[in-house]
Amino acid sequence: MIALGIVVITAAGVVLEPVLALFPDHYWEQLNDVIGTGVLAFLTTVVFVPLIEEAIFRAGILRLSVRLLGSEFWAIVVSALLFGFAHYPIWPQVPNAFVGGLILGYTYRISHTIWVPVAIHVLNNLLAWGTMQLFPENPMMDFRTLLGGGGVYWLLWTVCAAVFAWGMWKLHNIFNACALEVKI
Repeated sequence: MIALGIVVITAAGVVLEPVLALFPDHYWEQLNDVIGTGVLAFLTTVVFVPLIEEAIFRAGILRLSVRLLGSEFWAIVVSALLFGFAHYPIWPQVPNAFVGGLILGYTYRISHTIWVPVAIHVLNNLLAWGTMQLFPENPMMDFRTLLGGGGVYWLLWTVCAAVFAWGMWKLHNIFNACALEVKI
């Protein structure tokens, strides 16, 4: 479940790049400034934030939303949307965090443990933090800039779109299978 989650969330990051490219660079520079460098930035971004956010958004808001809405699917969507709007800078972070919230919500409801989405969140933030440290001149951390935006990039984008679609389909099917097992 963790491997599937990290593959899907990484593919989603590439798929969302054309949308994220619409936002001005100063938003991404703000994100770099907020996250920072060093041991404290690493611990905050890679360890503490995933633990706190998963406790709030999956163990708290998602569970409460299931009770209030009576629908696991819509509870995942609502908690993912709130998760998206909780990120700074808000506008460029909403698409990425919303999709990430969907993936984390599905994995939480499938696994019945907070530790699966925490692990995926930690690995995702580790990848993002490491990329920001390696490529500070590319604040959006996008492959389009790194690969020059030509045919190789669009081939990568197409593969990632297929992986993302397959992964979300797989998560949704596993989720539905788990729901059927509980009802039977």
